[in-house]
Amino acid sequence: MITVRTATHRDYPAAEDILAEEKLGDDAGLPVFWQAAVACCPNTEEVIGVIEFDLAYDVGHEAQRPDHPGMHVWVFALAVRADRRDQGVGSQLLRFAAEEGRRAGRTFLALYVQDGGTDAKSQARSRFFARRGLVSIADSIGDSTFGAALEDLTFPTPVGDRSSH
Repeated sequence: MITVRTATHRDYPAAEDILAEEKLGDDAGLPVFWQAAVACCPNTEEVIGVIEFDLAYDVGHEAQRPDHPGMHVWVFALAVRADRRDQGVGSQLLRFAAEEGRRAGRTFLALYVQDGGTDAKSQARSRFFARRGLVSIADSIGDSTFGAALEDLTFPTPVGDRSSH
């Protein structure tokens, strides 16, 4: 079973490598003013995924839309090591950010789907987020922006937790 926890400074090199492999983030390292969480293998604590997010984001407020969610969770980057994909790691990382948002009193999560260098990667990421309940809110913010109320997010059961029934 994978463990998801708040990232520490010792996790940063591995997390940055994962982000760089996916052409996400920048070369400046993980920012100290955002939150970061990592997915780790049990026993070894090997980092296999990372999510960067902010719990006090208010993108889109300038549009003054009546349905604007106010302060919300904003996901800056989510990446899983290539050899650990399709095992629920990305979903567990996204769930972690959503749960942190709930604890902070947020009701909405949004993100911009980064392309990772190719249209195919961008489309795969868009499908991943759509399967978790996020919908396009591009008309108000940007071409590849997705968002959803935290209560509307759905997460599959992690591979290691599936019952044999």
